[in-house]
Formats: sequence, C-alpha cells, structure tokens
Amino acid sequence: MIGPFNHRGEEWPVDADVAIVGAGPTGLTLANLLGNLGLSTVVLERSAPGSEVNYPRAVGIDHDALRTFQTVGLVDQMLPDIVQNTAVRFFAADGSLLADIHRQPEGGRQGGWFRRNMFMQHLADRVLAEGVQRFPHVRVQHNAEVFSLDQDRASVTLGVRDVVTGECRELRASHAVGADGARSTIRKLADLPLEGDTYEEPWLILEVSNDPWDAPYSSFFCDPARPVYSGHLPHGHRRWGLMLLPGESDEEVVSDAGLRRLLSPLVPSVAALDIIRAQVYRHQARQTGSFVRGRVALVGDAAHLMPPWAGQGLNSGIRDATNLGWRLAAAREGFDSDALLAGYDAERSAHVRQVIALSRRFGKVFIPRERRAVAIRDAVMHGVRRSRRLRDPLTARWFSTPLRYTTGAFVHHAGADQHRAVGSMFVQPNVEYDGNDVPLDDVLGPRFAVIGYRCDPVAGLSDEDHAFWSRLGATFVRADISRSPAPESVLGQVRVEDVHGQLATWFGRHDSELAVVRPDRVLAAVGGLGDLEAITRDLRARLPEATGDDERA
Repeated sequence: MIGPFNHRGEEWPVDADVAIVGAGPTGLTLANLLGNLGLSTVVLERSAPGSEVNYPRAVGIDHDALRTFQTVGLVDQMLPDIVQNTAVRFFAADGSLLADIHRQPEGGRQGGWFRRNMFMQHLADRVLAEGVQRFPHVRVQHNAEVFSLDQDRASVTLGVRDVVTGECRELRASHAVGADGARSTIRKLADLPLEGDTYEEPWLILEVSNDPWDAPYSSFFCDPARPVYSGHLPHGHRRWGLMLLPGESDEEVVSDAGLRRLLSPLVPSVAALDIIRAQVYRHQARQTGSFVRGRVALVGDAAHLMPPWAGQGLNSGIRDATNLGWRLAAAREGFDSDALLAGYDAERSAHVRQVIALSRRFGKVFIPRERRAVAIRDAVMHGVRRSRRLRDPLTARWFSTPLRYTTGAFVHHAGADQHRAVGSMFVQPNVEYDGNDVPLDDVLGPRFAVIGYRCDPVAGLSDEDHAFWSRLGATFVRADISRSPAPESVLGQVRVEDVHGQLATWFGRHDSELAVVRPDRVLAAVGGLGDLEAITRDLRARLPEATGDDERA
C-alpha cells in the first residue's frame, strides 16, 4: 500500500505545477526560476541531503549564465567564488604563443557581464540549493528515485520510490523536467535516446589547491606528445586536463603517485600541491533528437553531452533552464503547452547543435597529433595572431556561439538590422531608477518587458491586447534621456533614465522606438511605436491560448 509519509515523517509532495527530476545545477537553476515566477515546484533528487559529488565538474561560467543568476537574485552570493573576465593563452609544443585571448575591456560587457569567467561548480550548487529555500512553494525531496512515467493531455504522473525505505508513491504535475544528467532516467522513460559519438581518447581531469604556478589565466598546451589544459580557479585552486597515452591505465593515473608523476613536468613544486579530486573521462558529442515528449522536457546533460574544451556543457544547461522556465509559467497562465514546448525544443536543440559543433572544432585545434595537421595549425594560428583584422573577430567567438534563435516566439518587422537583432540577447546597461544606478534587468523583472524609448510603450493598444500583456505579466518601461515630464499610460509604466546613453545608441542603431524582451532576455520584437499593435497580434499567434482539452484537470 502506498503510504502518505516518508521515513522522516514528512509528508510527500503529491501535486505541483512542475516536477523536476535532478538537483544538479541545471535543475536547481530551473527551480529558482520557477520559484521566482510563483510556480509550485517539486525537485526529486536520488542522493541523500548534503551529499556532494567528489569528481571534477564544470569550471567555466558564461555571461548569460550570470545574467540568469542575476534574474533569480543569487548572483551577488556567487561572485565571491568567481574569477571574472579571464584571459586564455594557447601554446605550441616549442612553448611559443599561438594565441592570446585578452580580458574584455570594461565597456565590452553588453549583457552586463564579462564573457569568460571561472568558478567551481560545487560552490555554485550550494548557493542554488540555498536559493530554493526562499520559496515556500518549491520543495527539494532527497532520497527520491523515479521509476515510472505516465502522461496524458493534462498532466504527468511519476512513480517515486524512497531509496532508504523502499516506500513508493505517485506524484502528479502539470509538467515534468528531466534534469538528471547523462544517465537520465527521465530520458529513458520518455524514450528520447541520445544520438552522436563518444571519443576514444581518455582524459585525466583533476583539481588541485595550493597552486604554486603563477598563471592567472587559462592555458592550452597544444603539444601533440600530450595535449594539456590548465585553468586558474578561485581560492588558489587549479584545474588540469591531460590526455592519457596508450598504456596508461585509469587506475594507475588516478593514484596519488600517478597524479604527481603526470603533474611533475608541469608545476614548479608538485610536492606542494593538495590534490582534491581526479577522474578519467571519455568525452561525448551527443544530443537527443528532441528535447520534448508531450509534457516532459529535458534540460542539461539529460538532453546533450559535449566535449569540454569550449566550456559549454553547463552553460548550455543553464540556457535550457532559462528558455524553458518562462514557458512553463506561461503554460500555467493558460497558454498552449504544446506550442510553448515546441518552441523550447526548436530553439534550444538547434543552438545546442551549433555549440557541439563549436566544441568539436575547438578539439581539432587543441588536440591534433598528426605532424602535418599540427604544422598547419601552428602556421595558421601564428598568422592569425599577427593580424589584428583576423585575430579580434575570430578569438572573440572561440569559446561560445553567440546566442541567436531564428525560429520561435519572435516577431520580425521592418529592416534587415532589426531582423539581425531579433532572437539575440538584449543589451543590459545601467540605468537610473528611483534615484539609483542599477542594471536594466533588475528593473525589467522576471517576465516579459515592453520598452519604449522616449515614448509610452503601450500607447494606443486595445483592451484585448492589454489583457494579453497582462496575462504574460509584462513590465512596461519608458526610457528617457532625462526625466522629462510624460503622461502615464493606461496600465502604468516604469520610468528609467538612460544616463549612460547606451539605450540611445542601441535604439538609434536599430532605428526603432520599441523593444519587446522575453523573460530569458532574448529580444522578441523591435520596431516603431506604431508597430506594437501588429507585434502584439503576431506574438499572440506564436503564443496561442490553450483549448479546454489542454487545461490541467
């Protein structure tokens, strides 16, 4: 018989808007996003409370991931454990410099954050886990193993087993999300197999503390004899990645003696190092054919796996969560679930394919071992480094494929410049709001925003269109060069001052007065004030309301 309590005497969750399976960084990011949006959420995690994974995990965090953590109000807690704006250097086998990717200038942070940053995942996980505790409607259930999944047009039912007592129970939710990693149970239960390749070459990945090497940047040693990666981490830690050679066994290299033998040619004093964690990996380049099955969605490693060289595995998972979270909130507000999740699948699966391709190309630059390929690589990289015209645009994109969606919840209007902007991340300058200099996202809030530059952003909309934006929880923002008097709109508006002129530059470049920004900070539409009625009409077509059959029972 299925009982109502688990072994700690706590009542098991029964119903929720969303059930997330997996309490890793992607699942916890999504839980914080949904908590911020007011959705009742249950996170089911198989491991015991307080347990930490003791193997090397992600170390690179991108600007758009920090922007997500800003949205959920946790970035300030994370910053002490992040090395921001890191440089990257590539070296040939003879020690010569192949490429030097410099730190970004202060003015280069269009999204509000530097492009490349280093962190340690377990520290960020703690902040995310503490973050969900802010929300009484979000609950993390540990020792909970999912063993079955059924769904209909209205909901998903998960069979959940307490791994300590064996007690079983059903949990019903409007949607379920598989954030349970590379061996995802939800992916298997939803019949969404991974497709792609596994690399044959094993790599030893390890982290050390008491780092004696004075190199506050990331290094790629492109030596065909043994390619090596080194990354400068917070708090005196360092990540190393070394390709293993034929005859080097996994067991031997992860022993203390084996680790110190491999590191001895690389660090000034191997005896001074404290080796924290090490593991041998065989990297993969795989993703599911679809990220969605009915009311079930996959995020992070459950949906895709990629080589680590561009540092995009975890960052892609955070992008998944950020893209999916607002859609689940819109579904709860009565918008069509199928259309929303189809948009998630189309946008994220296409971008992940691009990022996996980037990671593959990066590996071909970093780890060729054939003499001819190495000679060509070195000659090309030396040539690019000497040419600023080639160097700057190429190195700016080495570690990420710019986020730009071409199909989904967007509206294209007017000229070609506006078309290029739509589907990309909107800028985040600082603005003056309520007498304070603050980042724009802090004013926009966690939902849609309609921004009018020197104009009322909702002037002339019909009552029906007003209702549409209200259901999306939209914030209406009027940005002015100065605080000139202006009439309030019918729905009211937030007033900000463009004291640094960055919004003036952006709207001037796109010859526009109006921008519609999605909750994931992607530009949904841009145009003149007179375009808003047509934009609203077209966006309503892309975000249709649910029919009676689709509503939750």
